[in-house]
Amino acid sequence: MILAMRKLMLLIPLTLLAQQRPVPVDNEYAKVIIASTSPGPAGRPHKHDMNRVMIYLDKGAQTIGFANGASKVINAVPGFVDFDPKGGMHTSQDTGGTTFRIVEIELKKDGGPVTYPKDDMVKVAPSIYTVELENNQVRVLRVKLAPHQQVPEHEHMLPRVTVPVTEVNQAITAPDGKKSTSQSKPGDAAFGGATRHREENTLDHPVEYLIVEFKG
Repeated sequence: MILAMRKLMLLIPLTLLAQQRPVPVDNEYAKVIIASTSPGPAGRPHKHDMNRVMIYLDKGAQTIGFANGASKVINAVPGFVDFDPKGGMHTSQDTGGTTFRIVEIELKKDGGPVTYPKDDMVKVAPSIYTVELENNQVRVLRVKLAPHQQVPEHEHMLPRVTVPVTEVNQAITAPDGKKSTSQSKPGDAAFGGATRHREENTLDHPVEYLIVEFKG
């Protein structure tokens, strides 16, 4: 029975398997895949041809096994961020006993140096926008807002993907006074371009989300 199932899996095109994982963003900057993993044996050996930013949406444990016999254990909590460089063959196994989701962001641009504007959000509100990681390809910001907290006007210079860790409801005000709202649930990855605005958390509880900015 097991051998027959393995043969059947080999007959399924990889493109069909990929279609079963939501891809909310796929453009010149990045491809975003929402992956879900369940406890079980290690998956098939594979490799990734692009560097990736990994955002874990749930608590869980994952073991990465490399071809040379080495392994890496990731103990994640909601909002945990990991930079996964492209590399050789490896396997992945859910070893935490629970199903969890990962937002996988494949980086398509090589990146380069960036000079941030004076109204960059990290400069305007450093207690709200903190740098989680930064390299030549991306800057990843963690954003935490208290109930009904407002953010002064600031600039987003780089194209970006926003990934909510909690439920997020915001009132957004443009420099010309035009108002809009934004509502999202954990994992609702969305792409955005350069903009200036003010924000307010309209909820009665804190919110948290991550911004992955693409350089180059």
